[in-house]
Amino acid sequence: MVRTGVLFFLCLLISSSYGGNYDCYPSTTALPISGFDCRRDIVIVVDGTPYMKTKANIINEIKFIEYMLSNWTFGDNGVNVAFMSYGFTGQATQSQFYTTYEQCKNVLEGFIKNLDTLPTLLPTTLREIIREVYFTYGLDDDGKGVQLYAHRPGIEPRLIAFTSTTDIKDIESSKKYFDQLYNYNYDTVLATIFADVSLYSAITTLKTLNMEAFDPNKAANISETIATALCYHDIRFTPSPCPSTVQSTTPLPTSPLPSTTTSAIIPTSQTENPPTIGPTTGPTYGPTGGPTAGPTDGPLPSGTERQCKCNPAHLWLDLVVIIDNSASMTNEGLNTVAAHVLTLVGSMTIYNGTLPQSVRISIISVSNKATLVADFNTITDMDYLGNILFGIQWENITGINIQESLQMAGSLIGSQGEHRNNTRKVVLLYTSAYTVDGFDDPIPISRQLKASGVHIIGVQFIQRAEAPAITSLSSITSPNMTFANNATFNPMERDLLNITIEALCWINCFCINLWNENKNPFTTTPNYAQCLYMSDIDSGWLPGTLGCSAMSKESAMSFVKTYQKYEYLLNLLATITQNVIKLNLHLGIRYNSSLTSYQYLDGSLMTSNDYAPWDTRNHFPNPAKGSCVAAYQSSGLNVLLRNVDCYNYFARYACEMAPCDTENYCATLDLV
Repeated sequence: MVRTGVLFFLCLLISSSYGGNYDCYPSTTALPISGFDCRRDIVIVVDGTPYMKTKANIINEIKFIEYMLSNWTFGDNGVNVAFMSYGFTGQATQSQFYTTYEQCKNVLEGFIKNLDTLPTLLPTTLREIIREVYFTYGLDDDGKGVQLYAHRPGIEPRLIAFTSTTDIKDIESSKKYFDQLYNYNYDTVLATIFADVSLYSAITTLKTLNMEAFDPNKAANISETIATALCYHDIRFTPSPCPSTVQSTTPLPTSPLPSTTTSAIIPTSQTENPPTIGPTTGPTYGPTGGPTAGPTDGPLPSGTERQCKCNPAHLWLDLVVIIDNSASMTNEGLNTVAAHVLTLVGSMTIYNGTLPQSVRISIISVSNKATLVADFNTITDMDYLGNILFGIQWENITGINIQESLQMAGSLIGSQGEHRNNTRKVVLLYTSAYTVDGFDDPIPISRQLKASGVHIIGVQFIQRAEAPAITSLSSITSPNMTFANNATFNPMERDLLNITIEALCWINCFCINLWNENKNPFTTTPNYAQCLYMSDIDSGWLPGTLGCSAMSKESAMSFVKTYQKYEYLLNLLATITQNVIKLNLHLGIRYNSSLTSYQYLDGSLMTSNDYAPWDTRNHFPNPAKGSCVAAYQSSGLNVLLRNVDCYNYFARYACEMAPCDTENYCATLDLV
């Protein structure tokens, strides 16, 4: 039961800790009665540890979260939600931010499926999971502010942590990361289940809510209370304007916040629903022709961006395969892994010393020690690879020294990878029983490898006689790259072969040096990717298009068809031009008078499916003002589209190229 007093206390706490305008509900409504209509990026932590007592309790927890999310408005003008689960999946699993309720529901239903397969609940500490939240959605390991999954620029981030932990020492040790998240503007609502909220009283950066049971009669009240906490404006944060056409103008009480807090002032756009662009008339300025985009795959469909291509036969990678041949793998399991690796590589082109767009492979076996089976110069065809894979001997030895095998992989990449410096480096680890017992911790070396640009894919091989549980392998792998031979545990429940190929293609999609990579996280569908270079000085629209073409025949002035790319460009501009007063940016769009429509530089026409935040309050679009288009910061943080003169309006611009991928081989990482 949720105590009324606790709910009342939380509301009082919220009103005293937040300030500013309640910017997402009509002013006639003091508090949200139902739904959730403000723009927030929210990380939800799901507890599946033994502290939850039974699987039924965990299912009730998940079902409550489903109910809560069903009342929220998702998308560009609403919430994006990411999940971090711990305990019941056997690892700390993280996700990117999802933009629809259906995506979130699928993830939560996947948690329940995983739960059904487990014979017992697996312990994980609260400190570990909040630490993972911090490193995944907050800062990087060096505290430099590079998130694995960043929230949208200018959107207030939130954390909801459901927990039943009663371990005092664990709670105390988690305080550091709760505080660091708070200082990174992640305001936290902690909902306790089967735990006394007073246990968390020393963590002053939390707002606690007691959920002693999942009483269906209280679900609406609990959901509303959480929504209230999430939707109030944090006065430490400079937000994007609320997309609602009716905004509250009634200020809420404010109070000083701790002096240790930091501000995250990021200029961003006002997100409005794009208007339908119909035929318009008016004169055009400048030449009716002009540069077009460099070689592309043809015009992009409406509302989409360029995607990473995936043809495994055209991959070019340096791939280190580490295979567990310890007692836990079993001889049958070892042969199964060998067959899988041979099948996987069979879809690729093996490097023979001459063909550059191909994959080099080295093999390491590991039990209580690591053994180099074949280096990058050994394997030149499939027959030889098969002989090597099926020649690895099973060892009836307990324990697996992951740390030593990763060190060996790093040495291989360092000593034999230099002459293929245009390739991405990948470690593909197959193991049946990841553990650090008796061996050095592999996490530090895994972080060093990832920091140097190496991607680590982990495959948990589940034996038939074993409980199908994923271990904490994700603590050493790259984000969302912990897979299993049981598809239930894989992103989107892909089978192991397909999800591994997709991961390798995603890794093999990147930008050359000095170009900024705008790339969706792995498991995001579709995998958009663009390479962008922001100009250093202002210019006219037409000179800017010529400047991009002069940089490379593959380059053209960038345009946008999605909200995500629009926000990315503005954030990139704000980062590079920190001392510029206005965020004004030319876009590769112009009015075509003969077609009476706006046209992108790739030749496609603007449609209502494209993201186009016109400055309608100032009567744009209006070709009479100019045939070219720029993003214009009119007032405050509003950056909206306006018509501009193609010669005499000066602003920055971004050049764009397609990324290197399986259909766009880059022989060098420097612009030539």
